[in-house]
Amino acid sequence: MADTMRAAVQRECDGLKTKALACSEEDKRAMDMLMEQAQDIANVRTEIGEDAALDLFSKCEATLATLLAARDQQAAHQETLGSFAAELGDEPSPRDVKAGFEASYRKRVSAAEQRSYAAAPEVRKLRRLREGAASSGAADGGADDDDDDVVMTQQQIINFKCPVLQVDMEPSGEMRPVFSTACAGKCVFSHCGIHGLLKRKQSIKCPNAACPNNELKASDLKESKEMVRALNKRAMEAE
Repeated sequence: MADTMRAAVQRECDGLKTKALACSEEDKRAMDMLMEQAQDIANVRTEIGEDAALDLFSKCEATLATLLAARDQQAAHQETLGSFAAELGDEPSPRDVKAGFEASYRKRVSAAEQRSYAAAPEVRKLRRLREGAASSGAADGGADDDDDDVVMTQQQIINFKCPVLQVDMEPSGEMRPVFSTACAGKCVFSHCGIHGLLKRKQSIKCPNAACPNNELKASDLKESKEMVRALNKRAMEAE
């Protein structure tokens, strides 16, 4: 009985896997089109102006987040279809099959949600494009070259946005700037943003797309007096 049920489940899963693969191909095409659009924005940012370019990049990232979530769900679905029949216990009932499949799928989706969004190669490439860094080779998530460290150092001086929250930092309070002593470019974040990422993990990939540091820890963070001075200076100049 169990073998008969398992065989029936396997046939059903095999049929659904074909449909799932077709959906995955559609998602991949959508992702490729989005990244091409981001590259196009980077190519014309001088013509359309920085404000318009940043607005378009923000819309691209919102769409990217949706596509990445869909991709994770598709991957979890395919993995479940591929292994669920072997996971069935002895003499499973139809109700057991349904409940077991949903539990197996949710477990895989939950595992995918624990992965760092900022570490996805597509996110890193998009943020590099938005920040004006060279895009060549960024999608593979490989090690960054020395030029990227220079870019990061310059951005710390002129970019007041927290790379995690994409909101301007403030001289004090939860949005006060902190920097990482473990990052080559002493990457700067808002206290609220970076500690929010570190609540669930002991260490994370640095949210700055151009930074190669893969083990940023809370103990690496220090108050950024230099950025506080820069923020105060900007506020005085704006008055």
